[in-house]
Amino acid sequence: SLGSIAQQEITTEESMDNLFEEWDAEDHPGGVIGVMLKDELLYAKAFGEANLTHGVKNDTSTLFNIASISKQFTAMGIIRLHEQGLLDIDDEIQKYLPTIPHFQEKITIRHLMHHTSGLRSLHGLVEMAGWRQNDPRTTDDLFRLMEYQKELNFAPGDEYLYCNTGYMFMARIIENVSGQDFISWTKENIFEPLGMKSTYVEEDYTLIVEHNADSYHSTKNGFKKSIPFWGYHGSGNGHTTVTDLLRWYNNFTHPQKGWEKAFELLTTQDTLNNGELNTYAFGVQIDS
Repeated sequence: SLGSIAQQEITTEESMDNLFEEWDAEDHPGGVIGVMLKDELLYAKAFGEANLTHGVKNDTSTLFNIASISKQFTAMGIIRLHEQGLLDIDDEIQKYLPTIPHFQEKITIRHLMHHTSGLRSLHGLVEMAGWRQNDPRTTDDLFRLMEYQKELNFAPGDEYLYCNTGYMFMARIIENVSGQDFISWTKENIFEPLGMKSTYVEEDYTLIVEHNADSYHSTKNGFKKSIPFWGYHGSGNGHTTVTDLLRWYNNFTHPQKGWEKAFELLTTQDTLNNGELNTYAFGVQIDS
């Protein structure tokens, strides 16, 4: 699924169709394209197949796993709890995650947001431990590994290093503060209030969900199904449609009433300890 906010008007529908003609071939996975300009949906069309085994085509209601775009929702969850005074983004993470060891340097939720915590990555740790690429990995697995860690990759705030661990921690923080599981909390406090009726977070990829596309990767011998190995949330595993995603994106320029400060904070950048600007805000890369 790809959502984009156009910077100029589309001349013809045909010119857009031609861009994605390759996806529309038989036995070819594809996606759904949506273009919005000034609150108006200009273009929404599906290409290719959602399931190659059974020849099921994508349509504009097809759900896709949006991977790390899900981090934006996790960051917004932290922001909403911050606005309600239930936590502070400058709090030390152990205040909400008491089983995580105290390192020599203080790590705050803000560091998790910006990928500047210095924490080690779940994926790197399990690979060093000898796990196979497609072995299931859960949030509980992450905590078992992190509870044994004694050092960081670098002092918090010194560097930017993309780290899924921080966003998985943030999902657990939301659960510990709210007293509710992350999946139902995000549905009730983010997706439903913003009118994202089809969007959800998944942690059990064995479940059958109607209109959900399979994922594929290209090889020299054709396409193969990408086997999901994750059973966690916070850093990924959000599922949505192009319509819902555009509805979310529209809030960056025209926020829904009551969400103005939240989306402003979502795009707040920070500086590293050396004063250099970090272009990664809260789950969002700020760039052209």
